[in-house]
Amino acid sequence: MVAPNLKDRYANAASALQALESIDIIGKAKFKPKSQKLKSLIVITSIVTLASIFIYPKLQPNNNSPSATISNSNNSTLSQEQQWFNLIKPSCNSLEVVTAMAKTSYPQSPQGIGYAASCYALAGRLDLADKVIQELPPNLRVYAAEIVFNIGHPVADAGDDKSAGKMMDLVLKYWPENYMALYHAGMSAYVLGEYDKAETYLQKFLRIYQRNDGWTNKAKLALTRIEQNIPADKSFSIHH
Repeated sequence: MVAPNLKDRYANAASALQALESIDIIGKAKFKPKSQKLKSLIVITSIVTLASIFIYPKLQPNNNSPSATISNSNNSTLSQEQQWFNLIKPSCNSLEVVTAMAKTSYPQSPQGIGYAASCYALAGRLDLADKVIQELPPNLRVYAAEIVFNIGHPVADAGDDKSAGKMMDLVLKYWPENYMALYHAGMSAYVLGEYDKAETYLQKFLRIYQRNDGWTNKAKLALTRIEQNIPADKSFSIHH
């Protein structure tokens, strides 16, 4: 067994071998091979083993080297585009987004462009988000819009009507049949007092969705109140 502290280790293999001569095995008589050949074999084996003990610490990898870096297992299932977005996301705000995006290159794929647009959208720069989406051919822009929707959906559920409405407007530009985007955009427009816009979105939502549940009932209530020119109350600010 190797001594844990360097000061307790033998200086070299010869010193260690000398010490072995006086060590008893579990308190019994000292082990002495009968044949000189066997004794020589044991000595050679001991030298090789002990030499490896002294050399081994020098072979340990440098913890600062790239080979010793432990990869984050949470990133193992993320795409390149998702990893890029995780890195840029803290800067997706109105103060930092333009500078941060200028310093990085987002992946040039529908998914990468979708995340780049989402970053701009989260920062309230819908003009730049739209410009990024238009880098894609028309038939692929819906994929980027889907990512913007998935990123913006929690914003809408949290009741940020101003931000959610704009993000859903962008989504609907490229994905007009997304009924949840229609619902959120309609509710946001109603809360913000944009009644004509709210009516357009909510009526289309009801035509597509056609289910009898809480979303349907809330949309119908909003339309009734719009007809009566009744402003939204606090219950319409959370769109779950």
